[in-house]
Amino acid sequence: MPESLPQKPPKSQLNRNADLLYEIMDCLTTLNDDEETQGSLTAREIALILKMRGNIESPASSEISEMLEFLASPLIGCISKTKDEYQAVGSLKEAAKKFEFYARACLQEKAANPQ
Repeated sequence: MPESLPQKPPKSQLNRNADLLYEIMDCLTTLNDDEETQGSLTAREIALILKMRGNIESPASSEISEMLEFLASPLIGCISKTKDEYQAVGSLKEAAKKFEFYARACLQEKAANPQ
């Protein structure tokens, strides 16, 4: 019996996640050189900044927390977490290279095992 594939989130949710990922990474990388914060922000501070920027409809605190945990995970490693603060590790371009690497790995898997 073939293994069932996990359900894909609706495209609009994927787009929202992509927008949120970008906005969080842009927020953290932009403030990396800030003298006052030294680039370290809490999830609440990030939420307030995103709300003030207005580039994405006000994300729920759970959405922000989930994205921060994802970006701070050992496999992704785009941000670091210290206590309750987050800081970008590298630039947006470096983050994009990590995601490109994983995307290529997925495509190679698919090419090696056509279904």
